[in-house]
Amino acid sequence: MSEYEKHSLFVGKYDKSLGQVAFAPKPDAQWVVRRYLGSKNGEGQFTPEIGEAERGPLVLILQDDSFWPVMSFLTEDEAASLAAQLTEAVGYSLSSTTKKLT
Repeated sequence: MSEYEKHSLFVGKYDKSLGQVAFAPKPDAQWVVRRYLGSKNGEGQFTPEIGEAERGPLVLILQDDSFWPVMSFLTEDEAASLAAQLTEAVGYSLSSTTKKLT
């Protein structure tokens, strides 16, 4: 992950007038999860979607069209903790969910 920090905010697409950033993703921007596969020609390579076959750090991404203004690299434990917190927040139970360890 040498070209990325653990948590990154990219604001190049947004208004930077008056020395400030108007961070305004579109209302239909979505949170997506990908795996980081490494770097090729100086650009990060990510899975198009999550699948069991891929290995690599998990990345929580705010996708605003084809732009990714927010990226957070999560450990497996951080991802599991976030999933549990979100699941609890919306009133679901994880008690019937099992994780396949490889």
